[in-house]
Amino acid sequence: MLNPDHIKIYGLTLILCVLFNLSNNQLFANIQDSSFLKKGIVKYNKGIFPSSLEDLNKAIHNEPHNFEAYYYRALVQFELSNYESAIHDLNKTIELKPTYSMAFMKRGQIRAAQKDKKGAIEDYSQAITLDPNN
Repeated sequence: MLNPDHIKIYGLTLILCVLFNLSNNQLFANIQDSSFLKKGIVKYNKGIFPSSLEDLNKAIHNEPHNFEAYYYRALVQFELSNYESAIHDLNKTIELKPTYSMAFMKRGQIRAAQKDKKGAIEDYSQAITLDPNN
């Protein structure tokens, strides 16, 4: 026999899905999307860059407007010496969140390493403008 509490919970879940026009697959996809990002960040912090890159690619595929996924993928690309890919992801990060000072700081660092002094100064200046305490 079914537990009445379980029936109530299942019924409420169905109502929420109808109200928010979500299917169970969409609910679980949103959870999975954020878990790819979280796993990618953890692996980045542990220095497991190739595996981090795979998770961040999945996060971006599932959530193409998530600026944080692009930012962390840029950090991984930088660690893998893929500087052009890192710049590309930082450009996308800035496009999605133009007030994110850390993206300007990292892009400035890469530009400085590439001997693009003018670009580095522009990025560092913008980062300071956005976050003077950075």
